[in-house]
Amino acid sequence: MNMFKALGMDMCLELPSQKFFEPNEKFFECMKRFDKTIVDVGAGMGQVTKGLCERGHLCVGIDNNYREGQYGYILTMDAFDYPYKKDTIILVCRPNHSGWVEDLFEETNQTFIYVGLEHNLDIDLSSDIRSDMKLLASNVGDDGENMYLLRGCYEKH
Repeated sequence: MNMFKALGMDMCLELPSQKFFEPNEKFFECMKRFDKTIVDVGAGMGQVTKGLCERGHLCVGIDNNYREGQYGYILTMDAFDYPYKKDTIILVCRPNHSGWVEDLFEETNQTFIYVGLEHNLDIDLSSDIRSDMKLLASNVGDDGENMYLLRGCYEKH
């Protein structure tokens, strides 16, 4: 169960404009292999969602909080309430230090793509999840983030 819901907390706030992950062209090139609906969870400002949509992907972003100046592609809602369809790909781009990604991973049975900094993986994800991850690409963001497949194989053939 979502920690915030368990505590009865409404986590929808308006936050200032802030970006943690800035994708580069290698990120978008790598995402071409996936032809299913992408849900950018924890989308923040929406720059990843916007970039994917502009490149022809069917993509929606969701985030608990509205951000000042955010792109219009983002639904303000809890990731645990989103009605994921069977062939949806969940995309999570850093940061994730609170454990919600792992909770969502365990609650859903979706293909998961995780983008993060290598030195944060032991903070972001448990050893059980990390042991089954597949590195898809290195240096897909401006800060040297890597892209990992955590579950699934909805790649184009």
